[in-house]
Amino acid sequence: MCYDIAERSKTGATVEAAVVIAIECLRGWASLLKRRGKTGLTRNEAIGLWGEISMLEELIRTQPGNESLIIQGWRGPNGDQRDVGFNSHRVEIKTQLSTKGVGLRITSLDQLDERGENLKVVLNRVSPSDKGISLAGLTDRMEVLLTACRSAQSEFERKIELAGFDPERETCKELFALDERFVYEVREGFPRLTPDNVPAGIRSAEYEVAGAAISSFQIAWDKLVEDLSEQPR
Repeated sequence: MCYDIAERSKTGATVEAAVVIAIECLRGWASLLKRRGKTGLTRNEAIGLWGEISMLEELIRTQPGNESLIIQGWRGPNGDQRDVGFNSHRVEIKTQLSTKGVGLRITSLDQLDERGENLKVVLNRVSPSDKGISLAGLTDRMEVLLTACRSAQSEFERKIELAGFDPERETCKELFALDERFVYEVREGFPRLTPDNVPAGIRSAEYEVAGAAISSFQIAWDKLVEDLSEQPR
């Protein structure tokens, strides 16, 4: 916690700005510790975190040398609207059990609002499996993968704490296998609700986008990796 507060407050341009950032960090940690003391990660939250870390691991393995950039770009634990973002690209990561029909569960009007950015959605489909890996196991594997980049490893440790990870929780020990992964490009025509296309007065919304309605927006995983590897112009 102290490391997180110190590192994030460094980004303040003035002493006053640094104090504001430190206070916000303290509030975030207080909220996290209060929640963890009661329940810890729910099963759905653990599955969601499993999907995010699984994707980060895949990106690091396909882009050796970019560990720090990728872990810094993991923004979900910081409370940002996007799960991953770097090089002018943003990625929203969804993870669901394979027993459910393919679809995207959207929890806000901002989630699919690209705001001029290149926005992709990754949908992981998983199932409980004795041959799978747990969230705790996946986290250990990431720690080993990041051994050569201490700054990335420290940042990863900070973020999994922020996300509420606790290796002793049963929800972090359940084994899952990745059955399939879909990548969608959010562009004109993609079915979604955003602040610009809902009636005036609507401030929030939660909805589900059917998989059949977005099949034409699907792209290859290699295309996503290629886009994320692009250097900013």
